[in-house]
Amino acid sequence: MEKQILTTKEACTYLGVSYWTLIHKLVKEIPHIRIGKRGNIRFKKSTLDKYLDEQENKSRDNLKQDLTLNRREETIVELREKYNKTNKGKSIDEIMQTVRFMR
Repeated sequence: MEKQILTTKEACTYLGVSYWTLIHKLVKEIPHIRIGKRGNIRFKKSTLDKYLDEQENKSRDNLKQDLTLNRREETIVELREKYNKTNKGKSIDEIMQTVRFMR
């Protein structure tokens, strides 16, 4: 039968992180159990699995956001379309020459 409650060292091995990363950073993010007078920390394996799944979902969401156009890129696309409609395909150089002649 597989162990369901892990010590900090076992949790480190399971998560693939150092002891100090687990104690100083992840203990703030991962629910845990304190046992005994000294407050030894234990983790449920199911809680660690849930934490890993949440991190994977966050990563997946970030990838989706990176693949969509951000607002600035959308604005540039909109400006290009507006420019093309108003200037009927003239290049920027042609428009600049027209502007110079108007002065």
